[in-house]
Amino acid sequence: MKVGQVCIKISGRDAGKRGIILGMDNNKILIDGETRRRKVNIMHVIPTEKTVQIKQEATHEEVKKALAGIGITLKDKVKKQKKSESTEKQKPPTTKTTK
Repeated sequence: MKVGQVCIKISGRDAGKRGIILGMDNNKILIDGETRRRKVNIMHVIPTEKTVQIKQEATHEEVKKALAGIGITLKDKVKKQKKSESTEKQKPPTTKTTK
């Protein structure tokens, strides 16, 4: 495995998603791409034969461009909007009855 190699995550929440190796430590690698950018155990990825030219610790935008160059497009992340008070469901006021 080397920096710039495309790999597939095989475990965890991002299983089945592709990413590029951006850095290596003893038994951990930094990946980014379809996966979340994070350090993962080497045993949790499968390397592919595809490689891209990318510098170590590259930004997400650089990773996105490199993956687009080999035909992998990433979805843009959409931020969740906070609900305003007017759109939230309002509970009707409760009335207490006395007997």
